[in-house]
Parts: sequence; structure tokens; C-alpha cells
Amino acid sequence: MSPLDPLEILQVIGYSIGALLPLWMLFQLVTHRSKLTNIERLLALLALTMGGWHTSNLVVTLHGLFDLGPDTWTTLLRFADTVAAELAGAASAHEAGAIGALPPSPSQSAHRSADGRREGHGERAGNAAMN
Repeated sequence: MSPLDPLEILQVIGYSIGALLPLWMLFQLVTHRSKLTNIERLLALLALTMGGWHTSNLVVTLHGLFDLGPDTWTTLLRFADTVAAELAGAASAHEAGAIGALPPSPSQSAHRSADGRREGHGERAGNAAMN
């Protein structure tokens, strides 16, 4: 095995830390609480997806670093690639759903008039001028 390039060192360190920290956070969340709140469940799911994605990428990186041919670890590599792709897709879809579930910001929310109708900025200015 030849000396590692700086990029290879960065990949091994980055994927190792990226795999361990979220999985450690998931372990801490699950073992130290009897019942998780909605936000904690979302955080646990995010930790699971990030840890799984980084672990899969670490397996692929180690396969390349050890100069193993395409005929070694074939099933494990296919599984790691599938896990990485599915977890990245699931995380982005869940993230988009979570963002859509957030309440509107004050600038986005429509105001209600005295009779309960929704009114935008233009209507409110028009109603004020009419009064």
C-alpha cells in the first residue's frame, strides 16, 4: 500500500467522523430518553440517515484505498451504494416535507380582517383608505 494522498486522508477522516458523530448522537437520544418528542424523533432520523450515508461512503472509500478489485466486496459495495443513494434521497425528501410543515413567517402570513376574511397587504391598505 502506497502512502495516502491528502485527499484520501481527508476522505477517510471525514467519512469516519461523519459516520461516528451522528450515530453517537442517535445512540444518546435513544438510550437516555424514555419517550422522544417530535423534534427529537426527526433529529434521530436525520442522525440515522447521515450516519448511514457516511458509513456507506466510508466503505466505498476503503475499498478504493486498499486497491481491491471490482470482484472483491461486490455485494457489500452494491449494498453500500444503494444505502447511500436511498438515504440521501430519503433525507432530502423528508427535509423538504419538514420545511413545508413549518408555520409561515410573519411576512408570509395573511392578516384577517374584522369579519374574519383573509386580506393581503394591498387589500388592507384599500380597506384603511375606505374607513
